[in-house]
Amino acid sequence: MDLKFVRCANTLPAGHGCPMFATHAPRAIAILADRAASHGRVRPDEQRGLSELVSRS
Repeated sequence: MDLKFVRCANTLPAGHGCPMFATHAPRAIAILADRAASHGRVRPDEQRGLSELVSRS
């Protein structure tokens, strides 16, 4: 996991913008989901779709 990616995942959701990340790595998806949830930025439909993708991996 690239530490720069994790730093962005920690910082951007805390801001006022609408951060968007693109990845297929299950570990990165898990980190992003956790950071989004901790900042109240979870979109249930999209989150459900992502978790289904991870579970198929």
